[in-house]
Parts: sequence; C-alpha cells; structure tokens
Amino acid sequence: MADKIHNTDRDISQELRELKEDLATLREDLGRTANTAFAQGRDAANQLAAKTSAEWQHGVDATRQTVQTYPLAATAAAVGVGAILGILLTRR
Repeated sequence: MADKIHNTDRDISQELRELKEDLATLREDLGRTANTAFAQGRDAANQLAAKTSAEWQHGVDATRQTVQTYPLAATAAAVGVGAILGILLTRR
C-alpha cells in the first residue's frame, strides 16, 4: 500500500513537471505568435500609410495642375464654394 502511494506521488510530481514544461512552451509559442501578428499589423499599417500619402500627393499635384491650367475657373469655383459655405454657416 505504501509503495502504491509513493508511486502515485511520483506520478503526480512527474505530471506536474510536464505540465509546467508544457505551459512554458505554450507561453513561448503565444509570445512568438503575438509578435508575428503585431509585426504583420505594423507592416500593413505602414503600407497603407505610404499608399495614402502617395494618393494624397497625387491629388495635390492634380489640383495644382488644374489651378495653374484654369486659374479663372479655379478662382470662380473657390469664390462660389466660399459664398455657399458662408450662407450655410450664417443661416439660422
């Protein structure tokens, strides 16, 4: 009977050691997975920022070119938009 209890204690101790090792491995795996996911998210955000910046610059360049090509039309459009906004904002 005492041998059975002693073996059971040894089995439980062994299982606890294995469980500890498994938990340590799991923690390492989760850490690596989280780091990988973070890096992928960061890379995607950087790519989106670069694309957005390029698109914004393209819009600015196109607007500049249009204003230089049609200065009177651009001025009239700006005056018109300003007048409409002024009317809408001062309206009660």
